[in-house]
Amino acid sequence: MILSGITKDSGLSTLRFFQTPVHIFLSIGTAYLLWILAKILAQSIHRISNFKFQISNLIYCLLVATTLLITLPAYSISLESQRQEWSTLYWNIYIDRESLKTLEKLKDISDVDDVVMGNDLVGQVVPTVSGNIVYVGHMVSTINFTQKFALTRSFFSGKMSLSEARQFLLDSHAKYLVTMYPEGEKVNPQTLPYLTPIDIGPTLQLYSISL
Repeated sequence: MILSGITKDSGLSTLRFFQTPVHIFLSIGTAYLLWILAKILAQSIHRISNFKFQISNLIYCLLVATTLLITLPAYSISLESQRQEWSTLYWNIYIDRESLKTLEKLKDISDVDDVVMGNDLVGQVVPTVSGNIVYVGHMVSTINFTQKFALTRSFFSGKMSLSEARQFLLDSHAKYLVTMYPEGEKVNPQTLPYLTPIDIGPTLQLYSISL
């Protein structure tokens, strides 16, 4: 809960804090500290009331239950707030079922060596679902990312002329195109005569490219 307040005020992502591997070790440390606290409380109760039975395990379970009752609601609230915030900015973080169906359709009709054209967000998901090669994906795994990013942005924003767009797709050797029109892109695929619609979903649209 403290992390939620700190990250909210600083503009950082709470979800990133909750999901980082370091919290595995923090959780182990918390459990260990709760066990020590349970031992101390049990010893204090023994001294005060002269109880003859071991109650440290019971105290430990109560402490753990109390901790979970506090942290789990905070974790749930954090996940929901981040889902609402990031799903509108980065489509590939929370993929809807209809989009998955579109990409599974791509897997069924294409070869893994077929190049798929899409923006960088789509390019980060396509290889995972369909196994295809993408023109541009994550900056870490894309050669000449800056150049390809600029070209795809120009293409999907509708800044290229019809001939420029055709040459761009020809140079990319792409056989399929996945768009996010009109959700995140301005180019209307229906205005490009060399695209054939295959699966038109509410978020993603799949086309084959014939040049």
